[in-house]
Amino acid sequence: MNSASLLILHGEDQGTRFDLPRSLYRIGRGIGSDIRLADTEVSRLHATVKKQNGRYLIVDENSSNGTIVNGQTVNQHDLQDGDTLLLGRTTVLFTQQETHSSAVIDRINLFSEPSEQDRSSIISQTSFDEAQSVFSTEKLSENLSESNTLANLQALYRITEETVSPSRSMEQVLQVVLDEMLQVVGADRGCILLKNSTTGEMEASAVVTLDENTTHKIPVSRTIVDFVQKEQRGVRTSDAQEDQRFSSGQSILREGIREVICVPMQGKYEPVGVIYVDTTQRNEPLDGSYQHHFTESQLHLLMAVGRHVALTVENQRYQIALIKAERMAAMGETVAAISHHIKNILQGIRGGVYLIDNGLENSRPDVIRSGWEIVDRNQNRIYHLVQDMLSVSKDREPDYTLNDLEKTVRDAVQIVAQRAEDAGVEIDSQVTTEIPESRYDEESIHRAVLNLVTNALDAMEEVESGLIKIQCGHDLEADRLFVSIADNGPGIPEDQQEIIFQAFHSTKGGRGTGLGLAVSRKILREHDGELTLESKVGQGSRFTIVWPVSRQDEAPPGPDSAVIRQDAPG
Repeated sequence: MNSASLLILHGEDQGTRFDLPRSLYRIGRGIGSDIRLADTEVSRLHATVKKQNGRYLIVDENSSNGTIVNGQTVNQHDLQDGDTLLLGRTTVLFTQQETHSSAVIDRINLFSEPSEQDRSSIISQTSFDEAQSVFSTEKLSENLSESNTLANLQALYRITEETVSPSRSMEQVLQVVLDEMLQVVGADRGCILLKNSTTGEMEASAVVTLDENTTHKIPVSRTIVDFVQKEQRGVRTSDAQEDQRFSSGQSILREGIREVICVPMQGKYEPVGVIYVDTTQRNEPLDGSYQHHFTESQLHLLMAVGRHVALTVENQRYQIALIKAERMAAMGETVAAISHHIKNILQGIRGGVYLIDNGLENSRPDVIRSGWEIVDRNQNRIYHLVQDMLSVSKDREPDYTLNDLEKTVRDAVQIVAQRAEDAGVEIDSQVTTEIPESRYDEESIHRAVLNLVTNALDAMEEVESGLIKIQCGHDLEADRLFVSIADNGPGIPEDQQEIIFQAFHSTKGGRGTGLGLAVSRKILREHDGELTLESKVGQGSRFTIVWPVSRQDEAPPGPDSAVIRQDAPG
């Protein structure tokens, strides 16, 4: 078993995922493409992906800009999991997941007793703090070469810490990295340029200058940037003031640029930009010979930094694309579920309107009343749907007021009493213990109880002698209020008992939105309570809601309140 997909990492369609269950897919800009890209540099029919014996082959269809796989232009290529495709300016990740019969854990023998396999002994050990000490300034060697090497390692270590920081945006990370680089190589100013995924142009994403008072724009040589970007090679220039090759480059001389280091930011998938630093200071010769400000070692350091930062940028883009793809998929599922439910409600309203029209034409008040009851029932369904959507979409603080739980439950049961009678379902509601008045959000708890009773009724549709047993009371030992709703329906399979609490997951087909249980659980958590389920296939289900008692002279329970988890009576 395997499944394959294409995820657009970078480009105008970033975040779009295309699953590949069929044997042939056409990729291009044209209207007839199975995978249609908005990129203007993609040909109308750019490439095709073919599935053969469980493997996927990409074939270039004589595209204008070629099909590039892992940095190499190909006519056709046998795709492997993790391959990246560059189509025009669009970067696409190919993934193929396979199910292996042997588990990795079965390949490890983790033994605890001494054996012939292990004759080793620990000869040295170190703590994390001791290992970190190598990066302290005290460890710098008097040997200049060793000192420079260790200083570079220290810089790389600090940059690594910054690039994995979850609390910084990419713009902040790039700014910190650039500031660190200026300090390490002794540059006066610098910038990081990233390639725009839409236009392909280089745009500044971070700028640092040691002279904080300057208002001048940093001059950047487009010739150098274009060379580095095209050749993917780092460059170190000589002193422009001394080099005769710059005699015609008046702009460089005018800006006072003496030396430049520019390195590519080459990611795993594609070039993402460049790091550019320069200096306006001149190293005065000590013995009559000119000394360069920047060194070859610093060029190599910036090359390593450029690679590391490029991978960080790519990783963030991948995460953004993945999140966007998941959001789009979730949005599609949500819209489909709600649309289907609204369509069913509208069909009910249309049926009611038809009866009303018929009754008006024939002066039949009984038909008009019957039609109005259908319309009224369905407008209530729309109201409850909207309320559930509002409840599940945002966090809210409960509106605590002093209430009578028995009355709250009785009101919820009354709403479904006629439907239960029509379906031949008996509702047995009882109070098991004396219930004290308590502060809670009456509307929310009422909605939670109504959702659970309605779910129980839905489960009774194909059950003869259906029975719903509702119990409410006060758990004295835990000082909690509880309501339990039990039915003798078909029960819920064990592998579904957690999934059913997810929003928009419904086991009722077109009759439900999958919001009721998600909303009810959310309401109870807002009350520092919980919603639990006990169910066995063929024996029915019982849902129980519990939450702490909040008396009139007490503060409402907060998120730090302790909830003792135990079964409610009944």
